[in-house]
Amino acid sequence: MWFYSDMTSTTTCAHRSLLQVAKPDANSSGYPCFYRCESCGNEYDELADVRTTAGDKLRAEAANNDRLAAESFERCDTDGWASQAAQGLMGQLNRRLATIADNGGKAEFLVLLDLDGNIVPAKLIETQYGQKFAIFDSFDDMDSGQIWAWVNPWVKRRSTLANKGYKLGKIEAPAHACHAGGGKGLAGMASVYVKTFMTEPLTADATIVDDDYWHED
Repeated sequence: MWFYSDMTSTTTCAHRSLLQVAKPDANSSGYPCFYRCESCGNEYDELADVRTTAGDKLRAEAANNDRLAAESFERCDTDGWASQAAQGLMGQLNRRLATIADNGGKAEFLVLLDLDGNIVPAKLIETQYGQKFAIFDSFDDMDSGQIWAWVNPWVKRRSTLANKGYKLGKIEAPAHACHAGGGKGLAGMASVYVKTFMTEPLTADATIVDDDYWHED
């Protein structure tokens, strides 16, 4: 006979608490019980088998955001657009945070390199003409120093950048994510997006994971 014991484990399966369940023939089994997730129904012989990473928990939160948005639509149709959009944005954020968590709290970022593969002290900034790299004299100047040049990374040919003495690369660095953009009403909500940003200043010895990156046309 299968039954739930009085003990509920504090370990979670990215969803809810696991319930400890006795096996029908505990005397002949290597384990006196197993564990079943109340939410997804997954079963585990040992708690060590349970994958409960931060990324799992964030994905579960994102799934909950999707569920709440769907329930709102069923109740209110598009009259509940604000709450539906808010849940959608939270779902996007939680999924991005899960990806960062899966990668050990790091993400990849576009950087400007010189032709020898060295990181240039440059910051990607949104301008009225789109994103451009602002180039500084040194890494120490990147917070408050004077910008002495601008470089457009979205040119169509690599040679255009190379003629200026640069190429594109990617680094891996500690990261976090948040909502950015915004404004009033529906237009403001529509402009909100998930932004991934570095949590530490760019340095010359940052970990380069691609020293010859090129974007798709």
